[in-house]
Amino acid sequence: MKQLFIPIFLLLASQLPAQQLPEPCEAGDCYCIYESARKVWKAGMYELAVNKLNAWKTCDPDKVEYADDLIIDIFKEVDGLKKKAEAAKAEADSLLHKNEKIINAIYFYAGRVALAYGERNGNNGYYYIDKNGDYVEKLGVWNEGEQFDWTGFAKVGKKDGSRMRDYLLDTLGNFYPVAYDINDLDKTITALDLSRKELVTIPEIVFQQVHLKVLLLNGNQLSNLPEEIWALKNLMILYLDGNQLRSLSERIGELKSLTILNLKGNHFSSLPESIGELKNLTSLDMSYNQLSGLPEGIGELKSLTSLFLMYNQLSSLPESIGKLKSLTELYLSGNPLPRSEKEKLRAALPNCKISF
Repeated sequence: MKQLFIPIFLLLASQLPAQQLPEPCEAGDCYCIYESARKVWKAGMYELAVNKLNAWKTCDPDKVEYADDLIIDIFKEVDGLKKKAEAAKAEADSLLHKNEKIINAIYFYAGRVALAYGERNGNNGYYYIDKNGDYVEKLGVWNEGEQFDWTGFAKVGKKDGSRMRDYLLDTLGNFYPVAYDINDLDKTITALDLSRKELVTIPEIVFQQVHLKVLLLNGNQLSNLPEEIWALKNLMILYLDGNQLRSLSERIGELKSLTILNLKGNHFSSLPESIGELKNLTSLDMSYNQLSGLPEGIGELKSLTSLFLMYNQLSSLPESIGKLKSLTELYLSGNPLPRSEKEKLRAALPNCKISF
């Protein structure tokens, strides 16, 4: 699960007397955690509020995007307090000097890095810092920048003469020239974001972009995938979550460059055996579907580190799941798994964090 990393030292926050602190929540009481976060936020305990919202995301993965939105609202509120403090410079000077390194960087946060704005190499621009507040050089400096979102990308821009070119940046420092409309496609574009455009079919021109590495089609109304999509052999990242898909062709195995495949929130009841041919796949999200079983081929995904299967109809997993030695996180909450199956999975994957 992606988490917003919060390197905040919110010294603008007020403090609650100990007797007004919320009572500790019982394990698994997600609603209590949420209510507790709102209470401390209202009291001005921003860092504690953010920590509780992250705990809420872990407790209830279905609330990740909503929790991230609340965290961003906290940052905006803190930024507003910062501006008021700057206006009252005489009163706030000591506070601003003491926290200059962090407070100037409070903009938006996501994943392992935070977005900052300021002077780098003699010019102002957007850049990213790590949890220690240090500049992450591999992520560069940009004329436009946004926080990393749940897809693992940040939308950034760099001037090319008089033109601003858009890119998707990942946390490894890879950046992909991106188009957000099919009319902007050309041979330089390696990422296409057509998310949340109410598409019922994929435009034909998309299948001609054989150089695409990233394709985001989440949040549309797609009910099937045309055969032409399997011609996109260079795809590394494919998001199809939040559509109306019911079946996946055996030809999925032809997209051998895939590292991330997100099919969350569709209507899949099964996966083809050929899923095991995706040897480079590191993350597979099949949560919120109708899966009643997984193919034995799942065990051939030797590079897989993250497997999301929450809220399906799984009562067991195939024996081959134990072959996933690279798997570090497996999410299975919301499935009718008996205790015996849970114990079996723990024994088969001793080095994997399993969430039931």
